[in-house]
Amino acid sequence: MLLLVLGPACSSPPEPRPLVEATPTEEPAPDPMPVVFIPGITGSQLMALDGHILWPPGGPGASRALSTEPVKEDFVRLSLNPATAPHDTLIATDVIRNDGPDPDDQIYSPLIYALTSEGYLKYKVNNDPRRRTTAGCDLTQKDKQPTLFVFAYDWRLSNVDNAAKLKDYVGCIRRFYPKTKVNIVTHSMGGLVARRFIIDNPDTVNKLVTVAAPFLGSPKPLYQMVWGLLGVSWTDNVAWVRYGTEVKEMLSYYPGLHELMSSRMYFALGGQPYLIEAATSLSASPVGYIEMMAPDGVVEKLFDKPSYNGKKPPESNRDFHSYSNNGNNQDDWSSDTTKVKYYHLIGVQQSSDTPLAVLEKHVLLPTPATEYTLEGEGPGDGTVPLLSAQRMGADGRSLNAPNAKVWLFTSSSGGDELLEHTGIMRNPETLKLILRILAEDDVEPPTPTPTPKATGTPTPTRTPTPAPTPTPGPTATAVAAPTWTFDSRNFRYVLKRVEVSRGSSAALTVAPSCTDIGAANYQELPQKPSLEVGPGKATWVRVGKAKPDGREPDTTRTIAWPAAPQELVLGQTYRVALKGSLTRTTEGTGPLLGKMPYGAMNAWVRATWTGVAGPLPLEVQPPGYSRVGNDADSPTIQDTEYTIRLDPVLFRQELETKGLRDYARRQLTVMVNVAGYTGDSGVNAKTGFGAPFIGSVYYTYGLAFQGPPP
Repeated sequence: MLLLVLGPACSSPPEPRPLVEATPTEEPAPDPMPVVFIPGITGSQLMALDGHILWPPGGPGASRALSTEPVKEDFVRLSLNPATAPHDTLIATDVIRNDGPDPDDQIYSPLIYALTSEGYLKYKVNNDPRRRTTAGCDLTQKDKQPTLFVFAYDWRLSNVDNAAKLKDYVGCIRRFYPKTKVNIVTHSMGGLVARRFIIDNPDTVNKLVTVAAPFLGSPKPLYQMVWGLLGVSWTDNVAWVRYGTEVKEMLSYYPGLHELMSSRMYFALGGQPYLIEAATSLSASPVGYIEMMAPDGVVEKLFDKPSYNGKKPPESNRDFHSYSNNGNNQDDWSSDTTKVKYYHLIGVQQSSDTPLAVLEKHVLLPTPATEYTLEGEGPGDGTVPLLSAQRMGADGRSLNAPNAKVWLFTSSSGGDELLEHTGIMRNPETLKLILRILAEDDVEPPTPTPTPKATGTPTPTRTPTPAPTPTPGPTATAVAAPTWTFDSRNFRYVLKRVEVSRGSSAALTVAPSCTDIGAANYQELPQKPSLEVGPGKATWVRVGKAKPDGREPDTTRTIAWPAAPQELVLGQTYRVALKGSLTRTTEGTGPLLGKMPYGAMNAWVRATWTGVAGPLPLEVQPPGYSRVGNDADSPTIQDTEYTIRLDPVLFRQELETKGLRDYARRQLTVMVNVAGYTGDSGVNAKTGFGAPFIGSVYYTYGLAFQGPPP
């Protein structure tokens, strides 16, 4: 209260007092910037509805001596094999804080402790996954203002599915803080989940901090799938001997793991993650991306069953890594427009012995067998090659966003153990840098240091000479974005011409031994078997005289399929129906309704289209050969149908690798092979053998696209 005191009437007026200004009303403090933490694959605890913890084996913090644990049934319950559905409904309760009782078994507890010590308050889920949804968000915690939101998730599922779950969780966070964006910190595969989420929701993220992210995949996941390994270091563990079969079956249905196999951009930057050594060869040959990941490629031959998402392992990998939305890509961020601030932390062990390839080796002695081993040694964190985490090719090409800031930790006072793929999450220098990035906006990597070079021989020990502090490495530099894009070019192949190689004199040139039992009779026929192309470019095998109008063959057996597609558009599926037709003369009577002067005809038609310039990115189903015809004189003919699809992912991979000007497929010729025989096995047969025929139809397509050549 302000008191006004009046003095005597004749007294001097009081000295004026300074006016007391009212304290201005403070503007409300801005919402704090919440942090979302996304762990890597196998980094979340999975629990069944009955409360039984299925992952990690034996429960959190348990010893990893699985040879003494009754975990076989747990592995069966963890499967996603559609043939054994229904499966347990699993709850991702929390991230795995510790993977064993020892201090070195710490996984994410150091990061959680560092964040909470800095003042971040953890949002409590309490094993209720509904609290990680927009609708089920627990707003009773709003008064406490939680700022740390841990995203535990079912890492078996596709990263696409988990990115959708992350969106639902961020919807919950926005109910706490409707006017602010979120910061995201990730480890390993969590970086892939975050990128997919950012592509589809760019306006919700301020900063993304990734640690040891395998952006382009690595060789190890396929190796683990082949052997049934939960971890590569378990090769000599009794648990692998006891449970390898169950684990292999389990891993073969995990799209999340399949999306961690080496992607097409890993190959495009120079990676060679798969090698094959023949039994008669002294050296291994690298396998290209198309041969590796295409339909009926190396991976699909090893794992050909689809998972719950209806996709086989290579298809999950192709679809995930080729995703693009509004010009932002899953793998290539060089033209990123999301305005997110990117920070990437990468561990590079001094031992430089990160596996770079899986070797498929064929041996003859003591018995024919195929062996699979990890080969090659290079820079990385023991699991993720530097090429995948840093995304820079030997030619300087970078797939990082233009504003990305990259740190390479190349030494540590704790040795390689704190630069290892999981160990880096308890590295004090890593944790300190994460906290600084979250708190400041001008954190810059220091002066670049040389990147470790790959070595050709194993390093005897994984323990380098200790150094006091990690030395951050070079900042990734982005190259100029290409001036043309694939999506706007409407690439397609247009049919130019059709040619036929007829099977003239097939009985003599292909099977000379037929001369004694059928060729003489065959040679007397006025028309030899041959491959013909008729109006509309439909194709058939001609056996017998032509009709007077010359259109269709007068024959007892024909095989035909419709005209080839006039153009092959990327991603479009074409149906090719192979039809067998049966025509008979009306002469005579009997159980077969007439004479069969040329007997039965069988044709084996190759299902795979082969380009003369080499393998094509064509997907043909079903693969292999199919028989059209019949061995008995029956009107039943076996028809079959193929689907053909020019894979846009594989096409783009080849084009990006070679460049359009050097692209070998500017014109491609596709051939369909037909082989079979015509028999004299009818009622009036003169011999018991038919005359074979062979032939090929060549379809030549030319590459077409919109706009001038790039």
